[in-house]
Amino acid sequence: MKKIYKIFSLADSEIWNEYYNRIENKDVYYTTAIISAFEKFENTQAVLFIYEEEDNLVYYPFFKREIEQSNYFDITTQFTFGGPLFKIKSNGEEFIKKFSLAFSDYCNDDRIVSELIRFHPFINSDVLLNNYVEIKNVNNGIYMDLEKTADQIKNDYHPKVRYQINKAIRNGYTIEFSNKLEDLDHFFSIYEHTMIRNDANFSFYFLNKEFLKLLLEQLKDNFEFIFIKKEGVYVSTELVLFTDNFAHGVIGGTLKEFFKEHPHRLLRHALTLSYLEKKQTKLVLGTGVTSGDGVFEYKKRFNPNGEYQLRMGMKIHNQEMYNELVNKRKQNYPDKELNLNFFPLYRS
Repeated sequence: MKKIYKIFSLADSEIWNEYYNRIENKDVYYTTAIISAFEKFENTQAVLFIYEEEDNLVYYPFFKREIEQSNYFDITTQFTFGGPLFKIKSNGEEFIKKFSLAFSDYCNDDRIVSELIRFHPFINSDVLLNNYVEIKNVNNGIYMDLEKTADQIKNDYHPKVRYQINKAIRNGYTIEFSNKLEDLDHFFSIYEHTMIRNDANFSFYFLNKEFLKLLLEQLKDNFEFIFIKKEGVYVSTELVLFTDNFAHGVIGGTLKEFFKEHPHRLLRHALTLSYLEKKQTKLVLGTGVTSGDGVFEYKKRFNPNGEYQLRMGMKIHNQEMYNELVNKRKQNYPDKELNLNFFPLYRS
Protein backbone atom coordinates (compact mmCIF):
# COMPACT_ATOMS: atom_id res chain seq x y z
CA MET A 1 0.00 0.00 0.00
CA LYS A 2 1.38 3.41 -0.96
CA LYS A 3 2.29 5.62 2.01
CA ILE A 4 0.53 8.98 2.09
CA TYR A 5 2.86 10.47 4.68
CA LYS A 6 6.55 11.43 4.69
CA ILE A 7 9.21 10.66 7.30
CA PHE A 8 12.47 12.57 7.71
CA SER A 9 15.47 12.29 10.01
CA LEU A 10 17.63 15.25 11.00
CA ALA A 11 19.97 14.34 8.14
CA ASP A 12 17.29 16.14 6.12
CA SER A 13 17.33 19.26 8.32
CA GLU A 14 16.89 21.59 5.34
CA ILE A 15 13.62 19.83 4.53
CA TRP A 16 12.55 20.18 8.19
CA ASN A 17 13.21 23.92 7.93
CA GLU A 18 11.25 24.24 4.70
CA TYR A 19 8.18 22.63 6.23
CA TYR A 20 8.59 24.53 9.50
CA ASN A 21 8.62 27.84 7.64
CA ARG A 22 5.29 26.97 6.03
CA ILE A 23 3.61 26.76 9.43
CA GLU A 24 2.16 30.04 10.69
CA ASN A 25 1.57 29.32 14.41
CA LYS A 26 4.86 27.87 15.66
CA ASP A 27 7.54 28.23 18.32
CA VAL A 28 11.24 27.79 19.00
CA TYR A 29 10.75 24.34 20.55
CA TYR A 30 9.86 22.92 17.12
CA THR A 31 13.06 24.07 15.42
CA THR A 32 15.82 21.74 14.29
CA ALA A 33 18.16 23.62 16.65
CA ILE A 34 16.38 22.39 19.77
CA ILE A 35 15.37 19.02 18.35
CA SER A 36 18.95 18.20 17.30
CA ALA A 37 20.35 19.20 20.71
CA PHE A 38 17.96 16.83 22.45
CA GLU A 39 18.69 14.07 19.96
CA LYS A 40 22.44 14.28 20.52
CA PHE A 41 22.28 14.64 24.27
CA GLU A 42 19.69 11.95 24.96
CA ASN A 43 21.00 9.54 22.32
CA THR A 44 17.59 9.10 20.78
CA GLN A 45 16.23 9.39 17.23
CA ALA A 46 14.46 12.54 16.10
CA VAL A 47 11.76 12.00 13.48
CA LEU A 48 9.64 14.44 11.47
CA PHE A 49 6.24 13.18 10.32
CA ILE A 50 4.70 15.16 7.48
CA TYR A 51 1.16 14.79 6.25
CA GLU A 52 -0.24 17.17 3.66
CA GLU A 53 -3.22 17.44 1.41
CA GLU A 54 -3.71 20.41 -0.92
CA ASP A 55 -3.10 23.52 1.24
CA ASN A 56 -3.34 21.65 4.56
CA LEU A 57 -0.22 20.49 6.39
CA VAL A 58 0.84 18.72 9.58
CA TYR A 59 4.39 19.15 10.89
CA TYR A 60 4.99 16.69 13.74
CA PRO A 61 8.49 16.29 15.24
CA PHE A 62 9.05 13.67 17.94
CA PHE A 63 11.61 11.28 19.38
CA LYS A 64 11.52 7.57 18.64
CA ARG A 65 12.85 5.54 21.57
CA GLU A 66 13.87 1.90 21.74
CA ILE A 67 12.05 -0.18 24.32
CA GLU A 68 14.45 -2.40 26.25
CA GLN A 69 14.35 -6.15 25.69
CA SER A 70 12.10 -5.84 22.66
CA ASN A 71 12.19 -4.86 19.00
CA TYR A 72 9.50 -2.25 19.57
CA PHE A 73 9.58 1.53 20.07
CA ASP A 74 7.60 4.31 21.62
CA ILE A 75 7.53 8.00 20.82
CA THR A 76 7.57 11.16 22.91
CA THR A 77 7.71 14.85 22.13
CA GLN A 78 10.20 17.40 23.40
CA PHE A 79 10.68 17.69 27.14
CA THR A 80 9.27 21.20 26.90
CA PHE A 81 6.35 21.83 24.50
CA GLY A 82 5.53 19.74 21.46
CA GLY A 83 2.91 17.93 19.45
CA PRO A 84 1.74 18.33 15.85
CA LEU A 85 1.65 21.77 14.26
CA PHE A 86 -1.24 22.29 11.87
CA LYS A 87 -1.74 24.54 8.90
CA ILE A 88 -5.40 24.11 7.96
CA LYS A 89 -7.01 26.12 5.18
CA SER A 90 -10.11 24.00 4.45
CA ASN A 91 -12.04 20.85 5.51
CA GLY A 92 -10.33 20.85 8.89
CA GLU A 93 -12.22 18.03 10.63
CA GLU A 94 -11.83 15.67 7.69
CA PHE A 95 -8.14 16.54 7.30
CA ILE A 96 -7.40 15.88 10.99
CA LYS A 97 -9.20 12.55 10.76
CA LYS A 98 -7.11 11.55 7.74
CA PHE A 99 -3.92 12.66 9.50
CA SER A 100 -4.80 10.57 12.55
CA LEU A 101 -5.39 7.49 10.39
CA ALA A 102 -2.14 8.05 8.51
CA PHE A 103 -0.22 8.45 11.76
CA SER A 104 -1.73 5.22 13.10
CA ASP A 105 -0.58 3.47 9.92
CA TYR A 106 2.94 4.80 10.50
CA CYS A 107 2.93 3.58 14.09
CA ASN A 108 1.77 0.12 13.05
CA ASP A 109 4.38 -0.05 10.27
CA ASP A 110 7.22 1.07 12.57
CA ARG A 111 6.26 -1.04 15.63
CA ILE A 112 5.34 1.96 17.78
CA VAL A 113 3.65 0.87 21.00
CA SER A 114 2.68 4.20 22.57
CA GLU A 115 2.76 7.94 22.00
CA LEU A 116 3.23 10.73 24.58
CA ILE A 117 2.62 14.38 23.63
CA ARG A 118 3.48 17.39 25.80
CA PHE A 119 1.20 19.94 24.18
CA HIS A 120 2.13 23.55 23.60
CA PRO A 121 -0.37 25.56 25.70
CA PHE A 122 -0.90 28.34 23.13
CA ILE A 123 -0.99 26.51 19.80
CA ASN A 124 -4.19 24.48 20.40
CA SER A 125 -3.09 21.17 18.91
CA ASP A 126 -4.68 19.52 21.95
CA VAL A 127 -8.08 20.93 20.97
CA LEU A 128 -7.74 19.65 17.41
CA LEU A 129 -6.70 16.17 18.58
CA ASN A 130 -9.21 15.85 21.40
CA ASN A 131 -11.08 13.02 19.65
CA TYR A 132 -7.95 11.06 18.75
CA VAL A 133 -5.76 10.92 21.87
CA GLU A 134 -6.47 10.74 25.59
CA ILE A 135 -5.73 14.15 27.09
CA LYS A 136 -5.20 15.08 30.74
CA ASN A 137 -4.29 18.25 32.60
CA VAL A 138 -0.91 17.97 34.31
CA ASN A 139 0.08 21.40 35.65
CA ASN A 140 -0.62 25.13 35.54
CA GLY A 141 1.74 27.86 34.39
CA ILE A 142 1.89 31.64 34.11
CA TYR A 143 2.52 33.88 31.12
CA MET A 144 2.86 37.63 30.61
CA ASP A 145 0.45 39.10 28.07
CA LEU A 146 2.64 41.28 25.86
CA GLU A 147 -0.31 42.58 23.88
CA LYS A 148 -1.03 44.89 26.82
CA THR A 149 0.68 48.22 27.39
CA ALA A 150 3.58 48.59 29.82
CA ASP A 151 1.35 50.44 32.28
CA GLN A 152 -1.32 47.74 32.12
CA ILE A 153 1.29 45.05 32.73
CA LYS A 154 2.77 46.89 35.74
CA ASN A 155 -0.69 47.50 37.17
CA ASP A 156 -1.24 43.74 37.18
CA TYR A 157 1.77 43.19 39.43
CA HIS A 158 1.07 42.46 43.07
CA PRO A 159 1.70 45.70 45.03
CA LYS A 160 4.53 44.04 46.92
CA VAL A 161 6.21 43.14 43.62
CA ARG A 162 6.14 46.78 42.48
CA TYR A 163 7.65 47.86 45.80
CA GLN A 164 10.42 45.22 45.57
CA ILE A 165 11.30 46.22 41.99
CA ASN A 166 11.71 49.85 43.02
CA LYS A 167 13.74 48.81 46.06
CA ALA A 168 16.13 46.78 43.90
CA ILE A 169 16.65 49.80 41.62
CA ARG A 170 17.33 52.05 44.63
CA ASN A 171 19.83 49.49 45.93
CA GLY A 172 21.95 49.90 42.82
CA TYR A 173 21.13 46.77 40.84
CA THR A 174 21.69 47.04 37.09
CA ILE A 175 20.42 45.07 34.09
CA GLU A 176 22.44 43.46 31.32
CA PHE A 177 21.33 41.42 28.29
CA SER A 178 23.66 39.14 26.35
CA ASN A 179 23.44 36.67 23.48
CA LYS A 180 27.10 35.68 23.77
CA LEU A 181 27.86 32.03 24.35
CA GLU A 182 30.87 32.94 26.50
CA ASP A 183 28.46 34.30 29.14
CA LEU A 184 27.27 30.75 29.76
CA ASP A 185 29.85 30.49 32.56
CA HIS A 186 28.34 33.46 34.41
CA PHE A 187 24.85 32.06 33.88
CA PHE A 188 25.63 28.52 34.92
CA SER A 189 27.45 29.40 38.13
CA ILE A 190 24.32 31.20 39.41
CA TYR A 191 21.95 28.54 38.07
CA GLU A 192 23.94 25.70 39.63
CA HIS A 193 24.10 27.56 42.95
CA THR A 194 20.31 27.92 42.89
CA MET A 195 19.65 24.28 42.02
CA ILE A 196 21.92 23.06 44.81
CA ARG A 197 20.36 25.49 47.29
CA ASN A 198 16.88 24.23 46.39
CA ASP A 199 17.97 20.58 46.28
CA ALA A 200 16.54 20.40 42.75
CA ASN A 201 16.82 17.44 40.40
CA PHE A 202 19.15 18.46 37.54
CA SER A 203 17.98 15.73 35.20
CA PHE A 204 14.37 16.90 35.55
CA TYR A 205 15.35 20.38 34.45
CA PHE A 206 17.09 18.82 31.40
CA LEU A 207 20.13 20.91 31.98
CA ASN A 208 23.76 20.55 32.65
CA LYS A 209 26.45 22.76 31.24
CA GLU A 210 27.37 20.45 28.33
CA PHE A 211 23.76 20.27 27.20
CA LEU A 212 23.29 24.02 27.49
CA LYS A 213 26.39 24.69 25.43
CA LEU A 214 25.19 22.29 22.75
CA LEU A 215 21.71 23.83 22.78
CA LEU A 216 22.87 27.43 22.54
CA GLU A 217 25.38 26.63 19.80
CA GLN A 218 22.46 25.31 17.77
CA LEU A 219 20.08 28.18 18.59
CA LYS A 220 22.49 31.02 17.74
CA ASP A 221 20.13 34.01 17.35
CA ASN A 222 17.18 32.64 19.31
CA PHE A 223 18.48 32.82 22.87
CA GLU A 224 19.40 35.52 25.34
CA PHE A 225 20.74 35.78 28.87
CA ILE A 226 19.53 38.47 31.20
CA PHE A 227 21.74 39.31 34.17
CA ILE A 228 21.20 41.48 37.22
CA LYS A 229 24.45 42.85 38.60
CA LYS A 230 25.50 44.79 41.68
CA GLU A 231 28.84 46.55 41.73
CA GLY A 232 30.00 44.37 38.85
CA VAL A 233 28.95 41.07 40.48
CA TYR A 234 26.52 38.78 38.65
CA VAL A 235 23.77 38.02 41.19
CA SER A 236 20.66 36.92 39.25
CA THR A 237 20.04 35.51 35.78
CA GLU A 238 17.63 33.85 33.39
CA LEU A 239 17.94 32.11 30.03
CA VAL A 240 15.34 33.09 27.44
CA LEU A 241 14.50 31.25 24.22
CA PHE A 242 12.36 33.04 21.65
CA THR A 243 10.86 33.25 18.19
CA ASP A 244 8.63 35.90 16.58
CA ASN A 245 5.56 35.22 18.75
CA PHE A 246 6.73 33.64 21.98
CA ALA A 247 9.54 34.18 24.47
CA HIS A 248 10.22 31.61 27.20
CA GLY A 249 11.94 32.26 30.50
CA VAL A 250 13.41 28.78 30.69
CA ILE A 251 15.66 28.55 33.74
CA GLY A 252 17.62 30.86 36.02
CA GLY A 253 18.55 31.64 39.56
CA THR A 254 19.71 34.14 42.17
CA LEU A 255 22.63 34.02 44.60
CA LYS A 256 21.42 33.37 48.13
CA GLU A 257 23.20 36.29 49.77
CA PHE A 258 21.35 38.78 47.52
CA PHE A 259 17.94 37.16 47.58
CA LYS A 260 16.42 39.41 50.25
CA GLU A 261 17.02 42.51 48.11
CA HIS A 262 14.84 40.99 45.34
CA PRO A 263 17.04 41.33 42.24
CA HIS A 264 15.00 38.47 40.72
CA ARG A 265 11.90 40.73 40.77
CA LEU A 266 13.77 43.40 38.83
CA LEU A 267 14.98 40.72 36.40
CA ARG A 268 11.45 39.53 35.64
CA HIS A 269 10.24 43.10 35.19
CA ALA A 270 13.11 44.01 32.84
CA LEU A 271 12.55 40.83 30.85
CA THR A 272 8.88 41.60 30.39
CA LEU A 273 9.50 45.15 29.18
CA SER A 274 12.25 44.01 26.82
CA TYR A 275 10.07 41.47 25.03
CA LEU A 276 7.16 43.89 25.01
CA GLU A 277 9.37 46.24 22.99
CA LYS A 278 10.36 43.37 20.68
CA LYS A 279 6.67 42.77 19.83
CA GLN A 280 6.41 39.19 21.05
CA THR A 281 2.85 38.31 22.06
CA LYS A 282 3.60 36.24 25.16
CA LEU A 283 6.43 35.78 27.64
CA VAL A 284 5.97 32.31 29.09
CA LEU A 285 7.16 32.14 32.69
CA GLY A 286 6.43 28.42 33.03
CA THR A 287 5.05 26.23 35.77
CA GLY A 288 6.05 25.31 39.26
CA VAL A 289 7.68 21.96 39.96
CA THR A 290 4.29 20.77 41.22
CA SER A 291 0.87 22.31 40.76
CA GLY A 292 0.30 25.40 42.89
CA ASP A 293 3.69 25.30 44.64
CA GLY A 294 5.77 28.28 45.78
CA VAL A 295 7.46 28.70 42.41
CA PHE A 296 4.07 28.93 40.71
CA GLU A 297 2.77 31.42 43.28
CA TYR A 298 5.90 33.56 42.83
CA LYS A 299 5.27 33.75 39.07
CA LYS A 300 1.57 34.40 39.55
CA ARG A 301 2.32 37.62 41.46
CA PHE A 302 3.44 39.14 38.15
CA ASN A 303 0.19 38.31 36.37
CA PRO A 304 -2.64 36.87 38.49
CA ASN A 305 -4.81 36.56 35.37
CA GLY A 306 -2.13 34.94 33.23
CA GLU A 307 -2.69 31.31 34.11
CA TYR A 308 -2.51 28.61 31.44
CA GLN A 309 -3.14 24.87 31.52
CA LEU A 310 -0.41 22.40 30.61
CA ARG A 311 -1.86 19.29 28.97
CA MET A 312 -0.52 15.91 27.98
CA GLY A 313 -1.75 13.56 25.26
CA MET A 314 -1.43 9.77 25.44
CA LYS A 315 -2.24 7.04 22.98
CA ILE A 316 -1.60 3.30 22.93
CA HIS A 317 -1.04 2.13 19.37
CA ASN A 318 -0.47 -1.55 20.17
CA GLN A 319 -2.53 -2.60 23.19
CA GLU A 320 -1.39 -6.22 23.16
CA MET A 321 2.29 -5.33 23.22
CA TYR A 322 1.68 -2.55 25.74
CA ASN A 323 0.14 -5.07 28.15
CA GLU A 324 3.01 -7.48 27.58
CA LEU A 325 5.57 -4.78 28.33
CA VAL A 326 3.74 -3.81 31.53
CA ASN A 327 3.80 -7.45 32.64
CA LYS A 328 7.52 -7.66 31.87
CA ARG A 329 8.08 -4.54 33.95
CA LYS A 330 6.28 -6.19 36.90
CA GLN A 331 8.34 -9.36 36.54
CA ASN A 332 11.67 -7.57 36.22
CA TYR A 333 11.07 -5.23 39.17
CA PRO A 334 8.73 -7.07 41.54
CA ASP A 335 9.69 -4.86 44.49
CA LYS A 336 8.98 -1.61 42.67
CA GLU A 337 5.34 -0.58 42.48
CA LEU A 338 3.92 0.72 39.23
CA ASN A 339 3.18 4.43 39.19
CA LEU A 340 -0.31 4.38 37.76
CA ASN A 341 -0.12 8.10 36.94
CA PHE A 342 2.91 7.58 34.69
CA PHE A 343 2.70 7.03 30.94
CA PRO A 344 3.70 4.76 29.42
CA LEU A 345 3.22 2.50 32.40
CA TYR A 346 5.99 0.09 31.42
CA ARG A 347 8.55 2.92 31.87
CA SER A 348 7.37 3.82 35.38
